[in-house]
Amino acid sequence: MVCARGEESVRRLAEALVARLGANSIRWVGPPAGAGIDAIGWRLLNAPRFLFSVSTHAGQLPADQYDFQVSVADNSLENGEITFLDTLDLESLCQIVERFEAGEVVERFG
Repeated sequence: MVCARGEESVRRLAEALVARLGANSIRWVGPPAGAGIDAIGWRLLNAPRFLFSVSTHAGQLPADQYDFQVSVADNSLENGEITFLDTLDLESLCQIVERFEAGEVVERFG
């Protein structure tokens, strides 16, 4: 069962990413943020090689905390490799995504 805290956290993240990067820079993967959604995925126009995803673990994480993963999602030999995996707050997650948007590849395994 999805907790309302998870839904709200995902909604706030989606809104923050659109505000910071612009709606045309993001392509959502899977269902959009909304009722019953505690995890989302997306791609960035400027970083098409990567798939970004977050989960709130059905709202089990504190509000505005996310299990964040970035993986290679292309036709290369590295396809499926995880380049970033950590639990982050809203602001830190947005900053990491902005770095990918700017062309930097950030690697971390928290």
